[in-house]
Amino acid sequence: MRKYFIFILFLASTLKSRAVDSNDLFPVKVAVTPKVTNYLKADYKAENQNWAASSSKSGAVYFANSLGLLRFDGEDWSLYPTNNILRSVYCQGDTIYVGGNGIMGYFLENDIESGVKSLASIHSDIWKIYSFDNYVIFQSFNRLYHINKSGHVGIERISSGNTTFTYPINNEIYYQVSYGKLMAVKPNRGERIVSELEELKQYKVKFIGPSDDNSLILGTLNNGLFKLHNNNLYPLDSYLNTYLKTNRLNTILRLDKDLYAFATMNGGVVISKLDGEIKYIINKTNGLSSNRIHGLLEQSNEHLWIATDNGVAFINLVSPMFYLNNKLNKLGTFYDAVVFNQQFYVATNKGLFATNPINNSPNVFEVDLVRGSEGQVWNLNVIGDELWVGHNDGTYLLENNQFKKISDKSGGYSFIQSRSNPNIMYQTSYYGLIVYSKDEKDWQYSYSIDNMEGLTRDLIELKDGTLITTGALKEAYHITVDHSLKNVQIEDLSKHIAFSQSQWIRAFELNNQAYLVANDTTLIFDNGVMKPAPEIFDDITYISEEIGDYCFIRREGELELYNFKTEGIIEIAYDLEHIEKDLVYKYEKISKINDSSCFFCLTEGVAMADLNELIDTSVKSKQPKITSIEFSNNRNGEKADLNNFNSIPYYYNTVEISFTNFNYESKTVYEYLLEGYSQKWQSVTSSNHVVFQNLREGEYTFKVKQKGSKDFTKFTFFIKPPYNRTAYAYIIYVIIAIIFYVTSIRIYRIVIKKQEYNRLLSKRKKLYENQLKRSKEMLGEEVKELQTEVLSKNDKLSKLLLQNNKKKEVIEGIQEELKQIRKSEKYVSSRHIDKLTRMIRSNLDEKQDWLMFEAAFSDVHANFFKKLKAKHPKLTDEDLKLCAYLKVNLSSKELAPIFQITTRSVDLKKYRLKKKLGLGKDQGLKDYIVDFEG
Repeated sequence: MRKYFIFILFLASTLKSRAVDSNDLFPVKVAVTPKVTNYLKADYKAENQNWAASSSKSGAVYFANSLGLLRFDGEDWSLYPTNNILRSVYCQGDTIYVGGNGIMGYFLENDIESGVKSLASIHSDIWKIYSFDNYVIFQSFNRLYHINKSGHVGIERISSGNTTFTYPINNEIYYQVSYGKLMAVKPNRGERIVSELEELKQYKVKFIGPSDDNSLILGTLNNGLFKLHNNNLYPLDSYLNTYLKTNRLNTILRLDKDLYAFATMNGGVVISKLDGEIKYIINKTNGLSSNRIHGLLEQSNEHLWIATDNGVAFINLVSPMFYLNNKLNKLGTFYDAVVFNQQFYVATNKGLFATNPINNSPNVFEVDLVRGSEGQVWNLNVIGDELWVGHNDGTYLLENNQFKKISDKSGGYSFIQSRSNPNIMYQTSYYGLIVYSKDEKDWQYSYSIDNMEGLTRDLIELKDGTLITTGALKEAYHITVDHSLKNVQIEDLSKHIAFSQSQWIRAFELNNQAYLVANDTTLIFDNGVMKPAPEIFDDITYISEEIGDYCFIRREGELELYNFKTEGIIEIAYDLEHIEKDLVYKYEKISKINDSSCFFCLTEGVAMADLNELIDTSVKSKQPKITSIEFSNNRNGEKADLNNFNSIPYYYNTVEISFTNFNYESKTVYEYLLEGYSQKWQSVTSSNHVVFQNLREGEYTFKVKQKGSKDFTKFTFFIKPPYNRTAYAYIIYVIIAIIFYVTSIRIYRIVIKKQEYNRLLSKRKKLYENQLKRSKEMLGEEVKELQTEVLSKNDKLSKLLLQNNKKKEVIEGIQEELKQIRKSEKYVSSRHIDKLTRMIRSNLDEKQDWLMFEAAFSDVHANFFKKLKAKHPKLTDEDLKLCAYLKVNLSSKELAPIFQITTRSVDLKKYRLKKKLGLGKDQGLKDYIVDFEG
């Protein structure tokens, strides 16, 4: 079965295409190869040219790049610059030897950041480095530099001209003097002539290697391969040799006993046996970024690295998946692929193509466009000895190499031959369903079922002979057909409540059950009843046809292998993500070749796989390696420069750790655990580094492993506490606590004493306040009494003034009356009247009256005049009298007689006094005088 599959695989390896708008057919050579992964300048951030490759013991891959040493660990690229172009690289143990323009030195892998260390000062280019005996050989085109274990550098000058490359064979190093004889040399032991054939002068030898019959295999730049046996030169004629002559050989790498990798200048890489049996041709037609190959590396007997003039390429030599494409001459988008009459046919949007072998090579083919098939081909079905072709323009049959149309109904997408009536064929199309019938010999168009909206795509025949078909969007129908009467009954399944929110519906058959798949649900249609599908079918978009006991299920971003017998998903180590992404959207097609192999129709080609090998393929579980550890200050981003991870300052308590398991084929899922921080393993899917921020002081152990593996790598580090949490700090804290305790006791005692003092003081204060209150109460009474007394005295003064005024008025009246009597002299003598007048005048002494009033006033209002005079020095005695009279509350009417003026004059007098006192309009004179206390 494996041999048959490989035959089919290589049968499809080269296609011949016809441009639809051209009358010329041209052969296109393509190869079925494992997946080619390219890494370009934008990926690794260096120059395009890579000259050599080597792999270290750790599993990392190194490339001699025009800017320096490139390192790749499956996760991250790193460049370590050199002053000039590197041409060669060779890993031995922990040492990475490098050579180039004036460079002969080495890097140490565990200290690679320190840069290249020179071994010697040279003025030539080193193009090749390898081990020989106990030496490391650095080869330029005119000499060999050899370094022994002690580091001593020796030189072997190559005589008689320049060489291309040297090759260690048995105990000697072989080379050709360009276009001349073959030589062999040993360090420090001289050289010898291997062959001086005149014929060798025609060729430039690029490779010398041993053969099983003690012969030498010679690879030349322009003339292919030769065998040198008994000093005779024999060409190795084959298609391989023709290819190498055409594309110019650069170097050869022996992969195993029989298999070689041939790097060319113009044609990529050929992997083949010496007898010409080609396994793979890898060039720009099937994915390589450049056909100019500078160096080859086989890593772990599985991986082939290719250093090219434009980047780096990688392929898995034991891949279970193979690809057919031609990126330089595209055949279009692939919609279907089948094996028919031991030929491989592909349906694309440019037509139907068929393979033909070239030069009897089992691995090189052309593909011819089947005449008349130009345009969109949707579907291929092998039924009996006929190939049914669903075309944009109709339906065709390929029979006995004849391509004939049997229907003009356009858009034929799916075919099924009725199980209940093998003479009936159904086909979906742009306009409903098409029914074909077969008479005794030929198939022919019978009739159409077109009373449905839109086109039809998916088609299933149920056990009872009824049909289910779906359209491009949300159309799904259950159809019952009576062919004898051509009577059709159609049930619209899209009306089911389960599809009320659906946007599209598709139909697939699996293990004799019909699955209706929508964007939001998956149902099984069984005997006219809809029922939920098992949970494993949630969120799917496609179910492939059955391949043995398996089928493929597509989900968003995932392609899974499902065993419908055991009803379980099969775990596959090989990464199918790139296959899933390249399936044609809404037109996915994974078709069966046989019970163990299948085709995957992709946007730009076809992939092929043997399911048994796919299931058995295992990605070796490797113990990850920690590639970088970086501690930093999370606040300012400052990086720590540390030599000891057992004593990390607390302010560098953020750690970023990167790691890899050197998996170059697919994305690795890692699990990690930081003991001291968490107790649960965490998964990482999209990144190979983790960051832990603001860790507390203490010891931590970081562990990382490949998901599902038991082997883990660990790294332990210790973060010192901050200054405020060190042992010294805690001693200080204890001392401070003791001091605080003692001080607290003392303070407590002081506080107690102070509280007692405050209590006594409060008590005294309360007593004082009570006494003061009583004093105030007593004083208040005294004040009231005094106020009453003052009021009383003021009242008395007022009354006294009024009495005096009254008395004065009486006396003045009497005096006036006496004047009248004297004039008349009727009753008394004038002498007696004069005597009475003198007596009255003596009692009407106003000055004496004021002095008496002033004395009484001052007794009540002490210092009133003094304070008033001090505050208002411009006041006259007359003004002071008025102020005194106002103080005792005399009105203008009462003051008029005292001053012997009118009331109006008193008011004028009061107005003048107010101005002298400087009182405002809103201030009353009487109120000011009454309230004045100085």
